Amino acid sequence: MDIILENSEVVAKIKSLGAELVSFKDVKTQKEYMWRGEVWKKTSPVLFPVIGSLIDGGYTLNGNEYAMAKHGFAQGVEFEMRAHSENFVHFVLKSSEESLKIFPFEFEFSLIYTLKGRSLNVEYRVENRGSEVMIFSVGGHPGFACPLDSGRTIDGYFIEFEKEETTRRYPVEGMYISRTMLPGLEKSKKMFLSKTIFENDAWIFKNLKSDYVKIKNIYDHSEIKIGVKGFEYLAFWSKPGAAYVCVEPWCGIADFIGHSRDLREKEGVVFLEKDNTFSIDMPIEIN
Repeated sequence: MDIILENSEVVAKIKSLGAELVSFKDVKTQKEYMWRGEVWKKTSPVLFPVIGSLIDGGYTLNGNEYAMAKHGFAQGVEFEMRAHSENFVHFVLKSSEESLKIFPFEFEFSLIYTLKGRSLNVEYRVENRGSEVMIFSVGGHPGFACPLDSGRTIDGYFIEFEKEETTRRYPVEGMYISRTMLPGLEKSKKMFLSKTIFENDAWIFKNLKSDYVKIKNIYDHSEIKIGVKGFEYLAFWSKPGAAYVCVEPWCGIADFIGHSRDLREKEGVVFLEKDNTFSIDMPIEIN
């Protein structure tokens, strides 16, 4: 099922499968800002209840072994639509008999999309419906068309951070994260993109100062602004040579090399007390 949110300026399409944003267009120009292609068949998958790959494809908890796919199971499941209007939709995924076999927590996970002006706010909301502390990760993985227009190249695009950043980055080794950090940003607000920048996988930063980043270019004044406030990690990625870039704000991260596999010892996870709610927003604005 596809849900359309629209106003006089923009229109967004969200699928109930994975509650995934698959289109975000300018009404006047009909320019598509989201990636829609074959090289990477996703557009904006939700990452829950884990992010990235787990060592040996799973984790342990309280002496029990659980299998878990990369980025979790939410992206491949049909969400229930709880509410819908012209500029708002609330999708819900609840724990089930099947989910409890691989993730032993009772939960209610919501994706709430709200359209206002030229901005689409994406709220990730997790409610602990069980009797114990819930341990999870959650994050976004939106892929944006880059370049936006034919005849241009990704080499003319860059990421602009809200604030000047000085930080190193975590490299990906195989399927996991290495603690041998690499150069990242040095007193800079700009990260220039190229066809080869992600040939060794994603660039992953931790605890940036910026509350948002923008995808900009040297050709015109168009830009995409993505809010990342409150997310501990921020990653950028694309398949080398492909015409998109993913901006990925995460509450959590893939397993580090040498991790014990115990979910309680996993870096970046959220510990949510029973009957409590965790909520974080990722606003996307196009100009």
